[in-house]
Amino acid sequence: MLLAIDFKGQQAVHVNIGAFRSSGTEVVTLRDKLVGQSVHVYLGFVAKDRSRQSSSQYLGVLDQW
Repeated sequence: MLLAIDFKGQQAVHVNIGAFRSSGTEVVTLRDKLVGQSVHVYLGFVAKDRSRQSSSQYLGVLDQW
C-alpha cells in the first residue's frame, strides 16, 4: 500500500493493491494537480490474505518535483 499526499492542496493518490514486497519496487502515477507540489509519501504492507499488516512508514517528501 502506497500513499502520496499534498497536504497543502489536499490532493492524494494511493495504491491499495500493488506489487509484491519481494519485487522491491512500486510505481505510482501522480495526478497533474500534484506536479510541482510537495508530496509526502507513506508505505505499508498487507498480507495477500489480509490477515496481517505492517505499520505504515513515512518515506519523506518530494519537494516540487
